[in-house]
Amino acid sequence: METNLRRCLNTADITMLAIGHMIGSGVYVLTATVAKNMAGPAIVVAFLFSGFASFLAALCYAELGVRYPRSGSAYSYTYLALGELWAFLVGWNVSLEHVIGAAAISRACSAYIDSLTGGMIKNATDAMTGGTFHVPFLAERLDFLASES
Repeated sequence: METNLRRCLNTADITMLAIGHMIGSGVYVLTATVAKNMAGPAIVVAFLFSGFASFLAALCYAELGVRYPRSGSAYSYTYLALGELWAFLVGWNVSLEHVIGAAAISRACSAYIDSLTGGMIKNATDAMTGGTFHVPFLAERLDFLASES
């Protein structure tokens, strides 16, 4: 378990890194939609529940960090605690989480840029493709700005 990496992060650095990872960018993407369509005035309660869940996850990571001090990710913690099969599944779930998160952020950024242009991008896309599609489990419109090349 020896490593050539130098430990240069202090407590404040690690705390800010953990808070940034827990909050993520979903708070900037989904807050208004959830408040409007689902939670309404109970958005405060929803934030309290999610904050408590994040706090419990942080406590779990703190416990794993103390128990396995040379590790540092969900994959390596799972590998040391439960074995190779579960670590494999956790590793692929983390990869899937990052892909889905990147897709959600790119859709949100595309919507924000489209709203800044007054809907010109959406209107041009609708004119090129002929409007909306009604296919189950797919978006109604193509979003060229959010797609990866």
